[in-house]
Amino acid sequence: IAGAGRRRRLLAQVERHPPADRTVLGLLSLLARQVPVETLATAAVLPTDDVLGSLSALSAAGLVRLGDRGWATSHDLVRETVAADLAEADRARLHARLAAALAGGTADPVELAEHLAGAGDSEAAARQYATAAGQRVEGADDAGVAELVDAGLALADRGEPRNRLLEVRARLRARRGDLPGARSDLREALIAEPDLAARSGLRARLAMLYSGAEDVDRA
Repeated sequence: IAGAGRRRRLLAQVERHPPADRTVLGLLSLLARQVPVETLATAAVLPTDDVLGSLSALSAAGLVRLGDRGWATSHDLVRETVAADLAEADRARLHARLAAALAGGTADPVELAEHLAGAGDSEAAARQYATAAGQRVEGADDAGVAELVDAGLALADRGEPRNRLLEVRARLRARRGDLPGARSDLREALIAEPDLAARSGLRARLAMLYSGAEDVDRA
């Protein structure tokens, strides 16, 4: 009950700020990390000086702070409360703005995928998850890569992103000895793949999985 009352007071405090301030605060709440003012200005579609003015007012109210790498909400409670209070349409709009602002730089594809998914662009989000999984599949964190693959596959029911994710999952399954599962993923990707060169590569990988197993003739 005490926590709920604190959140109500916090939201009442936020409501006293003008729309531009609330937009900046909403963006910071969805980012959940420190960010340079230039990125905020791009996402807010406002001049940098205006965003600095909003940050100054929000900082004076104890809602945001300046860190070593840029601006962030002053506390997790602020971030969680403001993000949870956003209307669905507003949340999607802010996610879309953040995705557009981050896409112009060297954004982490996982972060970009999360904002694209929040904006409702499932195919683009799945593509970013596929990029992230492909970049990390050679590392030692198989469980982390599997989470990225699952997140991407939940968004992509067809098309190029799904095929890339299936290929990564096939590699993970083969590494842990699940050859039937790996072959199943590659067969699904092969059926849906329109590019002849890509189909050839999938067939070669599928043949390797058979030749190392029980069906040399099929390989």
